[in-house]
Amino acid sequence: MFHVISKILFVFSTPIVWICILFVLGIILKNSKKKKRFLITGLLTLYLFSNSFVFDEIVGIWEPGMNTVSTEEKYDLAIVLGGYSSYAPAVNQVNFGTTADRLNCVLPLYQSGKIKRILLSGGAGNLYDFNGAEANYINEYLKSIGIKSRHVIVEPNSKNTYQNAVEAKKVIDSLDIEGKVLLITSTIHMKRSSACFQKQKIEFDEYRVDGLTGERKFYFDHLFIPNAETLFKWNIIIHEWLGLISYKIAGYI
Repeated sequence: MFHVISKILFVFSTPIVWICILFVLGIILKNSKKKKRFLITGLLTLYLFSNSFVFDEIVGIWEPGMNTVSTEEKYDLAIVLGGYSSYAPAVNQVNFGTTADRLNCVLPLYQSGKIKRILLSGGAGNLYDFNGAEANYINEYLKSIGIKSRHVIVEPNSKNTYQNAVEAKKVIDSLDIEGKVLLITSTIHMKRSSACFQKQKIEFDEYRVDGLTGERKFYFDHLFIPNAETLFKWNIIIHEWLGLISYKIAGYI
């Protein structure tokens, strides 16, 4: 139930929904002053949330930076959190999204011997499981590129970050893993992930990848030109903020 409610609430928390509501009100209201007020507010809101410089300045304060893994460290287990791909069964093809570095960054570490085993953590994150658990089809993908099956652990049951941590704890305890653990996810997702895994008393190092922001930029288009991708990025950060609040209320962190 928590998973369903969180998905529904997220829909009404995205800037594009707010902007659409403002424009609709600006169109349907009969009072000319109110119509103008809502339309102007809608345009300003659209510009604000599509401005890349504003996004970087605000989110950059909150987002932790990306990091690297020490060349001296070796890990018994790397936990790769899901949410970076989708599956097209008609053509048996995995389609990777913008957060695919969660998986891409673990492969060189595994191939260089820094990681013994990989835990793929993630079922179907959507409300309806149309194409199967992500961990299952990614496991098949890894087999196809030569990753040994005995080195991959599949956890297909978790549907959110809290469940990722709970299921990972079960795996670690069942396999008696006592060596170092590496947790891999996106920078913007790491605060919530880290809190969930700490709650389960899992000791780990962080590997933060695919950051949303970077060094401050003063290019003309970055400063002034609206960007549709930036508007979408706000969905990601708002999702994390709401996730932290709801997880705290639910006692998950």
